[in-house]
Amino acid sequence: VRIAYQLGDQAVEEDIYCVLSHHEIPAAGNQISQEVHRVIALRAAQGQLDAATPLLQFVANSPRPNLQWFNRYQQVSDFLVQMQLKQIEHAGKISDIISRTHNEISDMIMQSYRTRQAAEDRMARSFTLAFRGVDEYRVPGQDRTIELPTGYAAAFVNGRGEYLLAEKPGFNASAETGEDWTRLERNP
Repeated sequence: VRIAYQLGDQAVEEDIYCVLSHHEIPAAGNQISQEVHRVIALRAAQGQLDAATPLLQFVANSPRPNLQWFNRYQQVSDFLVQMQLKQIEHAGKISDIISRTHNEISDMIMQSYRTRQAAEDRMARSFTLAFRGVDEYRVPGQDRTIELPTGYAAAFVNGRGEYLLAEKPGFNASAETGEDWTRLERNP
């Protein structure tokens, strides 16, 4: 969301981003939890935010949470939920639930963290590629990617390391040029 407002004597613009997650908690009677994570805001003088966004995004995406801290944080959060249940249900029943679900909850926490990190990495990479006006391609048979200008239906590489971009999806570079071309695979 982009907002504009006055900050003291200066007109500013601010972009606000967040990640919304949705979790089902089987141990708590299939309750549903929705949480807002990773709220970031980028601010600059009015008319300068678009130019400043790449640098601000880089700074905002630089920190990475400590995995041990995050795991402990989630465990404490889960513990507080379990304490509320303990006030309602018999202590023996809560003990049974904790012992049966401890490993499952730890696995869910780790998977949630990995999924969230992967989504944030994909969003940052997609934003960077789109902002720079390039698409990423995989070179078949090689463990590398290349970036080429966006807006083309197909891309090819030949044995000399030259690239050919085509606007038509069904374009066959080898048949059209009489040379040996390999179609590149666009990264999703």
